[in-house]
Amino acid sequence: MKITQSQNKYMYQLFHQSEETAYRDEYVHFATNGRETSCAQLNTHEAQYVITMLNYVLQGKQKPLNPNSKLYKNFSASPVNSAEIPSNITPEQRSNNLRRKILAYCHKLGWYARTPSDTILLKNGNPVLDYARIDAWCIKYSSQHKSLNKHSIDELGGHKGLVWQFKELTRNTIEK
Repeated sequence: MKITQSQNKYMYQLFHQSEETAYRDEYVHFATNGRETSCAQLNTHEAQYVITMLNYVLQGKQKPLNPNSKLYKNFSASPVNSAEIPSNITPEQRSNNLRRKILAYCHKLGWYARTPSDTILLKNGNPVLDYARIDAWCIKYSSQHKSLNKHSIDELGGHKGLVWQFKELTRNTIEK
């Protein structure tokens, strides 16, 4: 059964209160054992697990992922259990995870490199993304107007960041 509307609303309130909003993908990824990164794709049990983890963060029983939050700086309790989300994710790893998410959207969009005869270029049997096209799109349409690898972590995953832009582009392109 999919996440209920009340669970979703409560979960987003907890993300905001705990200052963990920028890390919700990691919470969802962990709760779904890597299956999803979107809160909308959670089932009711997974949503309850995320809610429980966020409540533990707010109660000081689990270390937050956001190193800039007040809760992170004041954290001193031992982990709740061995299922704690790894908090040793570096900003560079977080940025790379967000870039990989963008590249996944590019796969959905079919932005593949092509040969002169307009066939998709393959490497080891897998299609190769057209990185020149991706960078050109980022430079022309992203809010920061710079190539994919030049975007900071906040520009990638922040409110209306590049991940959001690619998600919306994919949604709008596939729906049409």
